[in-house]
Amino acid sequence: LAEEYNHRWGRAFARMIQGSVAGKEADYDRAAALCRESLTLSQELGNGRGIARCEMVLGVVASRQGHFAEAARHFAE
Repeated sequence: LAEEYNHRWGRAFARMIQGSVAGKEADYDRAAALCRESLTLSQELGNGRGIARCEMVLGVVASRQGHFAEAARHFAE
């Protein structure tokens, strides 16, 4: 529905949830892509809570891939 009605907040939230699920399924490339899309939308909307959630998921995904410096950068945001 968020896509159909161009509801940007809904799209950002949906992408973050989809990214989180993809990360739990070890589909890290998809997880990162979805969360980056959500992060961009959240930044455009000025949604601080959405930005924080995206950075957290991106940090978890990076750490699961062994990219600890990248993970630390995301967690620091």
